[in-house]
Amino acid sequence: MYIFCRLIQKHAIFTHSNNKYSNKHYSRNPFKKVVDKLSIVASPKATVIRNSKKKNIDIHQLVLDDIIILKTGDQIAADCKILNNEVEVNESCITGETNTIRKKVGDLLLSGSYIVSGNTTAKIEHIGEENYTAKISSSAKYVKK
Repeated sequence: MYIFCRLIQKHAIFTHSNNKYSNKHYSRNPFKKVVDKLSIVASPKATVIRNSKKKNIDIHQLVLDDIIILKTGDQIAADCKILNNEVEVNESCITGETNTIRKKVGDLLLSGSYIVSGNTTAKIEHIGEENYTAKISSSAKYVKK
């Protein structure tokens, strides 16, 4: 939050002190640059094991068969199958189920859900358009047309 406030403050000082930049282009969306900078700072990351080494990568760099490390509070970025341990998952934003669901080794974790308790490693099974949430979204768009 502090970073966000400082970026807004910096932008506001810049736009007020440089009147030559206060044309229609900048006044239409005065905080676009601030939001763009913030999205870089807050881009979601995932911890994966590649070549026997832990790496923090952007979630858009996940590939099939990556081994992802998930812990309490993490959002699941791609559909994956649990390799070890048990976790409790909140799938309410996907399925509408308000209760947490216990998942065990071999169960599928759906993208968009959250780990409520426990830690696990899982193998990425689907990415991009093949993810469960992407399929639901595209079906909804089809029905809407």
